[in-house]
Amino acid sequence: MFTSREALHFSSSFFREFFNGSGREAEIIEFLDVTVEAARTALPKALPPKP
Repeated sequence: MFTSREALHFSSSFFREFFNGSGREAEIIEFLDVTVEAARTALPKALPPKP
C-alpha cells in the first residue's frame, strides 16, 4: 500500500512537482508509467469480486 503522500505524488502532477521541486519532461513520462502500473496492481484488488 501507499502512504497518503505517495498517493498524492502518483495521482497529481501538481503534488509531484511540489514534492520533487521540479517537473522535467522525463519525470512526467516516468510518472505516467508508474501511474499505469499502480492502477494495474491496485484496481483489481480494490474492486469487489465478480458474481
